[in-house]
Amino acid sequence: MCMKRLWLTVCLAVCLLLSGCNGIDLRIQTQLVPPGLVGEQASIQAAFEAYLHASADASEINYRLQFPTSGEYRSAFILQDLNGDGEREAIVFYLPSPESTDIHMNLLSQTEDEWRSVADVATGSATIQEVRFGNVFGDGGNALFLGSSIGSTRESNLRIYRFVDRELLECYSSLYSRVVIAPVSDTRRDDFVLLHLQTDSIGTAKLVTVDGGLFETLSTATVDGSVIRYTDSHISVNHAGQVEIAVDGRKETGLITELLVWDGKQLTAPLYDELQGGTTASFRQQALPMTDIGNDGLMEWPVMLDEDGEVRTVAWMRWDPELARPAVIYNSYLCAPNDYEWLWPEENWPMDAVASYDGTTNTLDIREADGALLFSIRMNDNREFTVTTTERCPLDQRVVRGRIRSLLAEEG
Repeated sequence: MCMKRLWLTVCLAVCLLLSGCNGIDLRIQTQLVPPGLVGEQASIQAAFEAYLHASADASEINYRLQFPTSGEYRSAFILQDLNGDGEREAIVFYLPSPESTDIHMNLLSQTEDEWRSVADVATGSATIQEVRFGNVFGDGGNALFLGSSIGSTRESNLRIYRFVDRELLECYSSLYSRVVIAPVSDTRRDDFVLLHLQTDSIGTAKLVTVDGGLFETLSTATVDGSVIRYTDSHISVNHAGQVEIAVDGRKETGLITELLVWDGKQLTAPLYDELQGGTTASFRQQALPMTDIGNDGLMEWPVMLDEDGEVRTVAWMRWDPELARPAVIYNSYLCAPNDYEWLWPEENWPMDAVASYDGTTNTLDIREADGALLFSIRMNDNREFTVTTTERCPLDQRVVRGRIRSLLAEEG
């Protein structure tokens, strides 16, 4: 009899696992939250479900948590101080029922250690693409930037919400392809830059600020519209005090870095060539992203001096605000088969040095123009590098090794 009961129990468990989600109370999905929420998860979940029980027509609730598909915040439960009072609110994304296609956003606030649902908003979208935050109102609170998919890889729908007087208010909406949130025009609050790929040939970038509670576009610039999607962005202040926003964009045939410069009065895209209708100055076929090679907070983008071959010469460029043009900051040899590069020394390096690669031994040789070997870099299957130098090499092994940059480590 005991074996029979055990067999029935096992069969029932297997049936439940194979039956999908339709017949199961989907509240178990609320366990899929990041480790940082474990301590508060139970009370937040209880308050959220109390709201659902109070508002539902039926006694049984059957909701589905929804998760942003990209960006820093990937949980259905997100904690953030939205109104600047020093206490974090909880944001929950969910579908009210398995049949629903309209994701809701529920906001919970904590008073005297007790969580309560204070607002619930239908987003009008079936997919939450990303969630970001920014102190755009200058009050210490964080406005919520909600990106929703509209079925396009080039553009999405952006809505900005503000939490005021226990209400979650939508205060801005726009189509966009990438948003960068940072203090650009005023260090006391965040602005945001919206890049929008409007057509296959035209894209725009606009700098938006909030003045007196109203959203104001300070300046716009034309950017390359043939980008499929933006992959990364970085903001910095150059040596002339100008704000630079660098954005990598993937194209059908390669990658570009779009550069936006705010000089305090105007937003420009200095790498965009209006005559050619695109940003050709930073184009490369190799999917090599921009990076801060100098570790000084400023971004460099690569320009391939040769696109073919197993070893390629790369010039790393940076915008020179005094000369108002790109300038070479570093050069490197890119070992394409093994995804690493070797950076040239800034000075006293022979420009006519020749690099070659032996695929049978995974060895990169650097020779002088007369064929004399300077040094070799050999990589094993574990991506460990062995460096061998000769008497003619002006650098010792330690320096040579220190100038190896693994692209896999950089991207991963």
